[in-house]
This record gives sequence, C-alpha cells and structure tokens, in this order.
Amino acid sequence: MLGKRLKQARRARGFSLEELARRTGFSKSFLSQIENDKNSPSIASLKKITQALGVSIGEMFADNRDEQVYFLKKADRVPYEVVKDKVIFEFGASKVPNRKMEVIFFTLLPGGESEGEYTHEGEEFGTVLEGTLVFELGGREYRMEPGDSIYFTSSIPHRWRNPGPGVMRAIWVVTPPSF
Repeated sequence: MLGKRLKQARRARGFSLEELARRTGFSKSFLSQIENDKNSPSIASLKKITQALGVSIGEMFADNRDEQVYFLKKADRVPYEVVKDKVIFEFGASKVPNRKMEVIFFTLLPGGESEGEYTHEGEEFGTVLEGTLVFELGGREYRMEPGDSIYFTSSIPHRWRNPGPGVMRAIWVVTPPSF
C-alpha cells in the first residue's frame, strides 16, 4: 500500500525514478523496491522521499481527507513498522484536512531506537503509557516511565531508545505535522 501511494505521488509530479533518485540521493533500485513493496524504508528515508515529492508521510497513509470530524477506531489505525529499528508508528490524525498537529501512537520494542538525532521546526509533546523511554534532548537524558510527559521545541536535537526489557508505548503529538 505505501509503495503504491509513493509511486502515485511520484508519477503525479511527473518524476521518473531517476529524478526521484537524484532528489533524494537514493538509488533507483532502492526506490523501485519501496514502490513495489519489496523493501520498507526507515522513517528517515521515508521522510526524505516524501519531502522530495512535496507530500507528508501522513498523506501516504490517509484514505479520505474530507471529513470535518474524525473518529478513529483502534482497529482502523494504519501501522508503519520499521522492523530493523523495532519501531511502530500508527498515525492518529493523518486523515484530518488542514490539521495543525500530527498524533502518533508510538510503540518501541526492546532495544529499539531512533536513527540518530532529529531536529525540525515546531513543537512536540509526548507521554509514556507503558514501559520505559530514554529520551535525549539537547544532550540531557530523561528516563520516562508510564505517566511521564515531555514538551519541547523540536529544533533542539533529540533522540530516543527503549532500554527494555518490555515494550514501550506512548502517544506523541507533533506540530506542525512533519509526517
């Protein structure tokens, strides 16, 4: 499903695989594998591809963006799994038109971690529901347990990891939407 939508977005912009490869720095082969659902990109790779296409990550998971009120059943969440990083994101508001924030149900398996530090515009809020999240923000480490929350400016370098032994689940809100 993701690969098909990326291919549609690429074709809608009139880009060849070669042009998208030039814009992203990825090989045509890698991009073709993603478009044919034979490879699953990391979040960082998916973000680079969607930025080159001028779309959000959330749009790649949305079916209908015309609703005024959006109700989401847990069973209807669309997971995006990055297996090697042991990360599962489920987008909670990607179908909402003109949204000002992105809601992410965030699951991190033991040993899972971000792909280095991130910075971007906006602000973030996160709260841990289950397990432990070690969140590094501007060189300072925060050990988050169930019920703990963090709010910060996204331009501060940040990264995260699950030290285990159990699964970590959190709800994260990012504004403006960057997925």
